[in-house]
Amino acid sequence: MEQSSAVSPNIPQTPPGQAPLPQREKSSIGPLIGTLIIVLIIAAGGLYFWGAKLNSMNSNNLPPLILGDDSAGLPPTSSSDSVAAIEMDVSATDMDTLEREVGADMQAIDSSM
Repeated sequence: MEQSSAVSPNIPQTPPGQAPLPQREKSSIGPLIGTLIIVLIIAAGGLYFWGAKLNSMNSNNLPPLILGDDSAGLPPTSSSDSVAAIEMDVSATDMDTLEREVGADMQAIDSSM
C-alpha cells in the first residue's frame, strides 16, 4: 500500500533533516506605548483644567484694588538724597495726619473682607 503525501498549500514544508524555523512571537510593546501616551495626555489635560479652576477661584477671592494718589496727604518732598534734606522732609511731615490716613485705609481693608 502506498501512502500518498498530500501537500497542503497553507503549511510550509521543510526539507527532511532540517529543523523547522521557530515562529516569531508578536511583540505587544506598540499597543503598550500607545496606551501609555494616551493616559499621559489625559492626565496632563486633567491637571491643566484643575489648575485653571484653582486660578479662577483664587482670583475671585482677592480684595478690590483701590487706586489713589499715595502722596495726597504728604507735603512736597525734595529729590535730594542728602541727610539734611531727608531730615527736613521728615520734620515737615505731619505724623498725626499720616497715622489717620493709614488707619482709615486699614479700616477700609478690614471692612471689605
